[in-house]
Amino acid sequence: MNAPMQSLPNKTSLAALLCVALGACAETPSDLPPSVILISLDTLRARHMSLYGYERDTTPELNAFAQGAVAYDTAISSSCWTLISHASMLSGFYPEQHGVTEKRRGISPEVPMIAERLYDRGYQTLSLFYEGWIHERFGMNSGFDVWRAHKDAPEAAEHLWEEFANVSKKRPYFLFLHLFDIHAEKLEDPDDPFYDPPPPFDTMFMPDAREQLKGVNFDTVREDRDNDVPEEIIPPLTALYDGNIAWIDSLLGDWFRELDKRGFMENTMVIITADHGESLGFRGSIKGHGGMYQEALHVPMLIRYPAQTSGAPAPGSHVDELVHQVDIAPTILAVLGMDPAPELPGYSLLDQLPANRVVRASKPPHYARIQWPIKIFAGKHTSRLFDLVNDPGERQGTGHAFDQAQAMEDAFQEEFKDRVWAEWEPVKVKAATKKTEDMLKALGYAGEVEDG
Repeated sequence: MNAPMQSLPNKTSLAALLCVALGACAETPSDLPPSVILISLDTLRARHMSLYGYERDTTPELNAFAQGAVAYDTAISSSCWTLISHASMLSGFYPEQHGVTEKRRGISPEVPMIAERLYDRGYQTLSLFYEGWIHERFGMNSGFDVWRAHKDAPEAAEHLWEEFANVSKKRPYFLFLHLFDIHAEKLEDPDDPFYDPPPPFDTMFMPDAREQLKGVNFDTVREDRDNDVPEEIIPPLTALYDGNIAWIDSLLGDWFRELDKRGFMENTMVIITADHGESLGFRGSIKGHGGMYQEALHVPMLIRYPAQTSGAPAPGSHVDELVHQVDIAPTILAVLGMDPAPELPGYSLLDQLPANRVVRASKPPHYARIQWPIKIFAGKHTSRLFDLVNDPGERQGTGHAFDQAQAMEDAFQEEFKDRVWAEWEPVKVKAATKKTEDMLKALGYAGEVEDG
């Protein structure tokens, strides 16, 4: 499939004209096209949210928020790796299309990013993120007026209020907010905690979780390829991970209330998702996030649609239909009343999705294909088939499922026979600074930093 030749319009002149037009006729948020908030909660495993039935009350704020939103129960990410997944999230394309599948690959300037599409329509565009795999060297900053990194959620809050002091209510806005704090901590010293929620969240689900983990060298445990994670550390480890979720949930509730108080939530579409989940030693390792297994690929997707959005499911409902990260961009365009972009591979969630749809995820050399409930997990020399209804833990896969993998690929190609399939050559990016590489290694990304 050949890459399309595309040229973006002159963003400055077009945006300026649209801003004048919007400002001339709009005085309140309800008079404007909807604003958009896209939130990525890094490393949030969907099944560890009480919103999705988890036994611990980890997400009371999001549970309450969901009463006015739609929860998609079977949402799939593009990858188990932050870099690939966010390249898809911010562009709307599968990894095979945007090509950012290695640390030295960046998004081509020809790829139309979500922020660019909205900027060209006169939107104020802001990105507040944790710097690492989200970085301008990968081209992810394209289309953003504000591109600002933070070190943690408290600093993100400072930046949020500083930036929203300058956001005009006479123009719609697009905010991309990325929070990294659910992810494991940087392991700079042998005694560093793997997850480190602040009080009272560190004792919320297991009062002595920290004490139980004293003396555990997580750097050694993470890199041990010969032995499984000791079973006795998984419960306290999980309790602290769940504490991180509860902490971030509480902050989001506070921030939403403050944004509402300041008048920025009216007529605003809010999307809450994750780049990937977390393994939590489920398969004997805490290295990585779970590969192409569902603990990594199954992510939350919660969408609050503006009032009177035609075709939106009822607020408070759960949708169990298979959806994907690439559906975010076309859904945003549909809600905003913008022309659909035929090159986007996803579907607007306001429309009926195709029956027997096939979705994709990858982190080369491995990939996954899902045609619910059947999943193919494959690599260069292996292919396994799982039934996600009868075997949700993916413990009983059928090996050497090459014929089934090809059949699923044929079904995907059939789905796109009358649609546009766009691919771009990624650009080569400069190496990260030593400081950034050291930080990524401390977070458990040594393989991704050193390979290539």
